[in-house]
Amino acid sequence: MMGESVNYAELQFSKAPLGQTVRPQIQETEPRWSMWPLLLVLLAACLALLATTIVLGVCYWQVSTALVQSQDQLAETRAEGDCSQKKLQGRGTELQKARAAVGKVQKKLAWMQGQVQDLQEQLNKTAGDLACSRADCCPETWVLHRGKCLFLSKEKKTWLESLAACAANFSRLLVLRDWDLMTMPSFFTNMDTSYWIGLRYNRVWTWIDGTPYPQGPKSYDYVTYGTIKRGRIEPGGGYSKQQQWVCEKPSSCPQGDTEMIPQA
Repeated sequence: MMGESVNYAELQFSKAPLGQTVRPQIQETEPRWSMWPLLLVLLAACLALLATTIVLGVCYWQVSTALVQSQDQLAETRAEGDCSQKKLQGRGTELQKARAAVGKVQKKLAWMQGQVQDLQEQLNKTAGDLACSRADCCPETWVLHRGKCLFLSKEKKTWLESLAACAANFSRLLVLRDWDLMTMPSFFTNMDTSYWIGLRYNRVWTWIDGTPYPQGPKSYDYVTYGTIKRGRIEPGGGYSKQQQWVCEKPSSCPQGDTEMIPQA
């Protein structure tokens, strides 16, 4: 063994050139376990980089999703805004049309008011002309109302006597068949005096022209006659009862709303 070592050394020295010292070459080798810390550090760095990449990817996905949702909501809001704008424009158009219609109505109303004023002036003029000749429509002491001449007595008589008194003046007791409180003469509604009228009761209420009066007062067991007091028709009594009376006859003037107040 020793001999082999010497021979190997000799061979190594024999190959060296003359005048140079030949050093024996000794191969130094490091142990393999000294590389593991570096590999572990690199692996940890790769894992950290991978985790960071994953986290950034998740954050980017969340931000992208939120951005898409925000864009969708913004698009819906814009669509609603456009729809509201169109509705507002439609309302504005309708408002303009309504204003134009109101303007037309106001112009027409102004024109009609002018027509009414003209008619009122003509009516006042006609009423003035009629006032001059109204006294000729009815006899003296008679009053004019709605085309009828009325006579209000100051003395009192029974109903039959009042009927005869009206006939003597070519008239009859007043028949209120087509009158109501709106068309009643004002002096009838204001006077607190009962006047015989052409209404009688004999089982049924009947006007003297034969027309029934179903709105009459309650039924009686005896003959009674109607009167008017403060614009209301009421029973006035039987044969012997004496009241003032009202006669009527057509006037010589056209029928109208002209009314004359009776003299006291």
